[in-house]
Amino acid sequence: MLIILFIASGSVYGQLNQHSPVLQSFPKTYKVRGNIEYVQPTDLNDGIEIAHAKSLDVNLPLLLQAVNEIEQDNQVYKSKLEAGATVESLYQDGCINSFLLFNDGHLILEEYFGYSAIDIPHIQMSITKSVTSYAVGIAIDQGKIKSESDFILDYLPEVDVSNLSENSKKIRIRDILSMQSGIRLSNVKLKEIRADNKWVEQILTQSKALVPGTSFKYNSFVPEITVHILLLQRNIVITHTVHKISID
Repeated sequence: MLIILFIASGSVYGQLNQHSPVLQSFPKTYKVRGNIEYVQPTDLNDGIEIAHAKSLDVNLPLLLQAVNEIEQDNQVYKSKLEAGATVESLYQDGCINSFLLFNDGHLILEEYFGYSAIDIPHIQMSITKSVTSYAVGIAIDQGKIKSESDFILDYLPEVDVSNLSENSKKIRIRDILSMQSGIRLSNVKLKEIRADNKWVEQILTQSKALVPGTSFKYNSFVPEITVHILLLQRNIVITHTVHKISID
């Protein structure tokens, strides 16, 4: 089995550290690597099996071509930003931060680009969506959530439903997991709502909600509702379980 892991960020250059106090303490030098030669990943004794690409019959020249193309594209991306282009205008270009390749259960390639390095934390970004969805599955398996077909209001006892639209009342667990909640909010309004202690209720009240399950909209605040629901379901057990299954 071949597994490829890319970590990418369209806004990495010059913006990676600005939202995170932890990341601000790390170096901000954008690496220029030039021609990259193959190096077998370092064995960190962390349970991940390491192997040389040649030992698993991987096409090494083709692999190095891909790695060097990533480096070249990243440098072009950096140059465009320095020349005045906006992150938004370069959205399709993006910037690859790291490239890890597993083959037959062995890590055979580990490369970092730009600001990234093996010992520098990376903003988790949309990985949160996968982890929270995974945690919901665990909560269902443990009986803390009955079904993905349940209404989210069944797990939000603090929400006053009297001011909610009918569509907001019909949002199910599966709708927030699949980005089909129907919730629509502007970024300005969302920023104001997040400062409210009853932010979940405010999102559901102020949203121009569409019919749940009928329209896809990728966003970041709906997974926050998922996390809030999980935190109300004996979060310590669920958090520990996610860590154990994901890491061990």
